[in-house]
Amino acid sequence: MLNCSATYFQVTHMGFKANIIVWDFENRSKLYELQLHKVKVEALAFSPNELYLASLGGQDDGSVVVWNLKTAEAVRF
Repeated sequence: MLNCSATYFQVTHMGFKANIIVWDFENRSKLYELQLHKVKVEALAFSPNELYLASLGGQDDGSVVVWNLKTAEAVRF
């Protein structure tokens, strides 16, 4: 899966752990590798201000995670 904004670029892959890799598009450098989903990530979406990323896990975990893109940590509600 591929998702991008004006600043960031993400790639996900399937496997035992479905990692989300966040790239700095302008500098062409890897910023973070986010890990919480199992097996698959179904969808990704940036917040309009590009401070957060929402990720939807596949059927194996069914979770929605909101990531803070400044700290690379999941936001706790």
